[in-house]
Amino acid sequence: MSIRQVKNRKGVIVPNSWVIDYYPPGCKGERVRERFHGTKAEALAVEQQLCRSASPHRNPPLSAVFPEYIQWHQLNRQPSSTQNTLLSWQWLRPIFAALTVAHITQQHIVQYQLSRAGRAPGTINKELAHLKGLLSWMVDNGYADPVAFKIKKLPSKRKLPNIPSPDKIFKFINAINGPVKAMAWLMLYAGVRSSEATHLRWEDVDRERGTATIRTSKGEHRRILWPEETDELVEEQASGWVFPSPVTGEPYKSLVKTFKTASLKSGIKINAHLLRHSYATFLLEADGDLRLVQVALGHKDIATTTVYTQISATRLQSGSDKMRDYIDQSTTSHTSKKKGPRRKT
Repeated sequence: MSIRQVKNRKGVIVPNSWVIDYYPPGCKGERVRERFHGTKAEALAVEQQLCRSASPHRNPPLSAVFPEYIQWHQLNRQPSSTQNTLLSWQWLRPIFAALTVAHITQQHIVQYQLSRAGRAPGTINKELAHLKGLLSWMVDNGYADPVAFKIKKLPSKRKLPNIPSPDKIFKFINAINGPVKAMAWLMLYAGVRSSEATHLRWEDVDRERGTATIRTSKGEHRRILWPEETDELVEEQASGWVFPSPVTGEPYKSLVKTFKTASLKSGIKINAHLLRHSYATFLLEADGDLRLVQVALGHKDIATTTVYTQISATRLQSGSDKMRDYIDQSTTSHTSKKKGPRRKT
């Protein structure tokens, strides 16, 4: 493939006029020449687009590239994220596996949403988010052009978690044994996700300063505090993992079973993510700075953090008490005001 400037009959270059040579089916087939008017950069961009379109690997069905996508996912994302992608693909496959990106329409999205009727809207939205991840990866790797429409989410109401009192949380954590107990304190006092805790490495922990760095597979990171309760329960391991499983020496694949056992033992039902919710709620109640909560949790959009303004009942009660005091004072001041003499008319 190549581009060259157009010349007139006298051999003079015609400004901003180009000829693009290419072979539609790749290296074989009849050569095609197209005229293009514009800048050189624009001509090069058109050439690259035609080159990708000419590739025999262009626009494959989703099922053909999904194994390669999963291999990339395993190298660049957390194991839990890859597992969720595989689970979602089981439901997405019947409708989307045989389609190319170019053939996906809004009707296919609606068809999928109807096929999952009965499931929570949030669950369906998460499954479609995994589809969007696959489509974006295909576009980034030259397999396809972006879809011509935006995949819209189903409207859903986020269920507000019921935050236990600190006493109940402490009772629950004390019912846990081993490295998971140290992780539970970290989730409560630093607001980390369970996947962030299980994959924390010692090179990211500064015990002297009492801080740690949480890193994501996307190259992002944030600084958190390193709780004394966690520090007292862990010792540096040769493997490099802060909380390795005593059985495998590798990070825990799931904390669900351990948390269920602690819930039965303590009589208090708590999961790992509820500890993160508790951290955010208590931090907002104590400080009142929503931006601080956003940074501490690692939320990109503060709209995600605003849910904690709804679940912070203590702050609502405090504000209501101040409002009542203000009304009472205003009422007392108004009723105790002395009446002056009536003006004669």
